[in-house]
Amino acid sequence: MAFIENESYKHKMAKVVLKQWFEQSEKNDYLSIGDIKFRPNRRSGVFLEYPICNNICSASVFDNSWECNWDEIRDHGWDEYVPTYNECVNLFQSYPIAIIDIVCPHKGRPYIGIEICHKNPVSLEKIDKLRKFGVDNLIEIDADWILNQTKIPSQLKYKRLI
Repeated sequence: MAFIENESYKHKMAKVVLKQWFEQSEKNDYLSIGDIKFRPNRRSGVFLEYPICNNICSASVFDNSWECNWDEIRDHGWDEYVPTYNECVNLFQSYPIAIIDIVCPHKGRPYIGIEICHKNPVSLEKIDKLRKFGVDNLIEIDADWILNQTKIPSQLKYKRLI
């Protein structure tokens, strides 16, 4: 089953803006906005389009991408590598269960998942898949809210906590 990208520019830009906000918030190796705080141990520390996979074929001792960051699974240093859908299938022989818009890692493993909502909220099917996989820290934020800000907010406004 091939992956077909169908993402609006508004959705893409909201992800990029939120990533930049976190990157500009660094204090003592932590990135934070309001009640979201994490220590990524990386230059950027915010991953876009993060595939959630299980039973990954790699040299790593980790077999899923919610247990450990992709750049550690791949074992090429902290290069902030995140595979595409096709790379998951072809390089790691694993079909993604879901792809999370933004993942904020804490000390080498994914910690908070953020979904950006432009037109449609996160489907109940995707939420259920992620919950069953162990993703229990997922937030949904409205793309319009992000793009209507004029500066980095002191608190993110959640559309819903999942």
